[in-house]
Amino acid sequence: MHEPINCTTAGHGSWVHKSCHFLPEGKPSSGGNEIQIEYYLPYKKFVPAMFKLYENRSIFIDLVQVTEFRMMAKDGIPMSQAKDDAVVGIHWTMVFDHTAKKLAAIHACVPKLEAVLKEFDARPHYGKLFGSSGNEFESMFGKDLLKLRQLMQKHDPKGRLHNAFIDKYILNRKLAKL
Repeated sequence: MHEPINCTTAGHGSWVHKSCHFLPEGKPSSGGNEIQIEYYLPYKKFVPAMFKLYENRSIFIDLVQVTEFRMMAKDGIPMSQAKDDAVVGIHWTMVFDHTAKKLAAIHACVPKLEAVLKEFDARPHYGKLFGSSGNEFESMFGKDLLKLRQLMQKHDPKGRLHNAFIDKYILNRKLAKL
């Protein structure tokens, strides 16, 4: 169990102490010894999704250190998780002890979580662990993804800034596992 001394507090205050999960002078929840998973779903689907997750909690209950919920207002930003609709982010910090067994259990949990959340139009956080394919990204982001590809072609025609993530998810190229 971790003491919450490094966490931000709810309520009024300076944005510096509210915009990050952990106070700038404090350590993060596990000192970086964690794997994070997060999905965004439309705000209006949050309650039914929570009931469904509760019914399927055996998928992740032994792996989770902490769960957080983030509410975000809709925006008009291309490729944003909140584009055109208010969303709730459901975040899991998974307990990770650097053993192959624990890592395998966390990786096995991801497609099961995604299967539960699929009916609620959940989208993964790009910077956290997820299992969606390039084809699924195309169906999630449609025209925005096409616009992003056009911008990439215009500003980086030789692909110098590409990596395996860009190739697999943004450009939907068939690759070996990341």
